[in-house]
Amino acid sequence: MAVPRLQDDIFALTSLFSQSTPSERLIQGTAISEARYGFGDASKAGFGALWERTGGIKYRLGICGKEEAENLSNWRELQNLVDALREEAKDGGLKGVEVFLFMDNSTTEVAFFNGSSKSRKLFELVLSLREMEIAQGAKIHFIHVSGKRMTEQGTDGLSRSQLTEGVMQRISMQSFIPLNETVLERSPSFKLWVEEWMSEKKVELLEPKDWFVRGHNIVDGNGILNCDGIAVPEYRKGVFIWTPPPAAAGHLDTSPRGCGSCYRGTPEG
Repeated sequence: MAVPRLQDDIFALTSLFSQSTPSERLIQGTAISEARYGFGDASKAGFGALWERTGGIKYRLGICGKEEAENLSNWRELQNLVDALREEAKDGGLKGVEVFLFMDNSTTEVAFFNGSSKSRKLFELVLSLREMEIAQGAKIHFIHVSGKRMTEQGTDGLSRSQLTEGVMQRISMQSFIPLNETVLERSPSFKLWVEEWMSEKKVELLEPKDWFVRGHNIVDGNGILNCDGIAVPEYRKGVFIWTPPPAAAGHLDTSPRGCGSCYRGTPEG
C-alpha cells in the first residue's frame, strides 16, 4: 500500500531524472581540484553566511521577513545555506568544487545526510541541494559544530549584522575547523579518562601508522625467523584504542535510541 510520502519521492525522482540524458553525479573524485569551507547561521531576526573564495572570503547577511520568521529554525538554517550556495553557483564558484559547510543546527545536517526529511519544506531544500550537486558537478558536505565555535568563527555575529568578529578580522578560516586533529589533540584529558576506567587492562593508544600493524596484533612487521629460517611476523594480543579525527567518524544514529547530541566535528563532542 502506497504511503503519503510516495508522492514526494516520485516528484523528487522526476526532477532528478528530468534531463533527456542521464546526469553524472560526483560521488568520489579521483582528484580534488579545489576544496572550500564556509559557515552559515540563522536566527529569528536575521541570517548570515560566509565562505571562502579565491583570494578572500565572501559573505551575505540580512534580516528575515515576516514570512521567513514564522518558519521553524531548522528551515531558516537550511534555507540560509541553500541561498548562499545558489549565489555561489550563480557566480560560477561551485563548478568542480568540494565544499564543506558548518552550522550549529544538527537537524539540517541529518536531513541532508539522509537525503530526506519528514518535513515537506526541508525535503524540498534537500532536493534542491542534490540538484545543485548534479548541475554544478560539485560535492557538498554539511558538518555540525557547536554554537560556541560559530560564535568564535564570526558567523553567529554576522547573522546579527556584526562585521568585526572571527574571520572578518582576517583570521584564517582553517583555524576554526580542525578536521585533521585527532581525539587526543582535541582533548588531551581523554587519554587519562580512558586509562582510568581501563586500569585493569594494559591499553595501547595507536597512531595512524600503527593501525595496520600493531592494530592487528603484529609486534614486529619485519618478522622473526621460524624453524625453517623464514621470516614471519611476530604477534602479541593487546587492547587498542584508535583515536582518529572525530570528523572522520561515521554518522551517528539520531533516532530516539541513539545519541542525538554527539556529532562528528563537534568541538566538545
